[in-house]
Amino acid sequence: WFLCRAWLRTVPAVAPAASTLAWFGPALVATQAAFALNSTTGLETTLFSAGIMLSLALGQFADDTNRWHGAGAVFALVVFTRPEGAAVFGLILAGRLLGGAGRSPAARRFWLLDAGIGVLAVIALLSWRFAAYDGHLLPNTYYAKLGGMTSWSTAFHYVMGLVGRH
Repeated sequence: WFLCRAWLRTVPAVAPAASTLAWFGPALVATQAAFALNSTTGLETTLFSAGIMLSLALGQFADDTNRWHGAGAVFALVVFTRPEGAAVFGLILAGRLLGGAGRSPAARRFWLLDAGIGVLAVIALLSWRFAAYDGHLLPNTYYAKLGGMTSWSTAFHYVMGLVGRH
C-alpha cells in the first residue's frame, strides 16, 4: 500500500485519491492464489521477496524524507539470497534512476550510495562463488536446473578440475 500510494501521488490525475486507490495493489496481490502458493515455496523465496519490498520501501522513505535509509544495504542482502538477486538489484536501480532518483543532489547521492553498496555486494558474491565453486560464477543448483552435465566428458573434466585444484 505504501509503495502504491507513493507512486500514485506522482500521477497528477489520481494524486488526490492516491491513499484510497493504493489499496487496490495489495488487494489484487491478496486475491492471487498462485502468487500465495509460489511465494511460499522454496527456502529463500519469502526472504527474497521481503528483502526486495523492504529495499523499495527504504528507497521511497529516502525520497520522501530526503535522508538515506539503507536501501542499498538491504539490497546487498537480497543479492546474497538468490542467484538472480543481482539482476533484480540492477533492474530496480535502473528503474529508480529512470523514475527520477537523480533529480536532486541528495537523491543522487542516495542512489549512488545504494548502487555502490549493491555493486560491492555483487563483486563480493561473484568473487566468493568463483573461489568456492571452482571457477563457476553461479551455484551448482543453477547448472542442475539446466539439466546438469550434458555428457560424461563434461562431468569428468569438471570432477578432474576439482581434484586438480584441491
